[in-house]
Amino acid sequence: MNRAQKKDLIKSYQKHDKDTGSPQVQIMILTERILEVTRHLDTHKKDNHSRRGLLKMVENRKKLLNYIKFSKPGEYEAVVERMEKMKSEAEKVKVEAMENTAQGKLKKKLASKVKAKAEKAETDSKTKKISSKKPKSKK
Repeated sequence: MNRAQKKDLIKSYQKHDKDTGSPQVQIMILTERILEVTRHLDTHKKDNHSRRGLLKMVENRKKLLNYIKFSKPGEYEAVVERMEKMKSEAEKVKVEAMENTAQGKLKKKLASKVKAKAEKAETDSKTKKISSKKPKSKK
């Protein structure tokens, strides 16, 4: 997440103009970062260092949610709704990306099969040319 995205996220969830660190804003920033790292881990399954960072972020968000839950129960419900909405939007993007990559993989597979058939046909035609030539007899 770059600075501009972070500023937009803060603007959409802040309570007043100078609010940049309230628990609600922190939770939304963490949620966005968690979604980004999750997407990263979908493609890089063995990246355990990022996985550890993801677990830390999830734990931090959980602590902030518990704080809001007990100190401001009304706001807790609103934050959870926003998080669910953010997650569902990210899930839609993830599904679209998976479909695109699946289509791309299929296209590559088909292209490689066509290429293999073309190469096979080419080698077959070369072997036919070679076998059709009569060997010169020795005198």
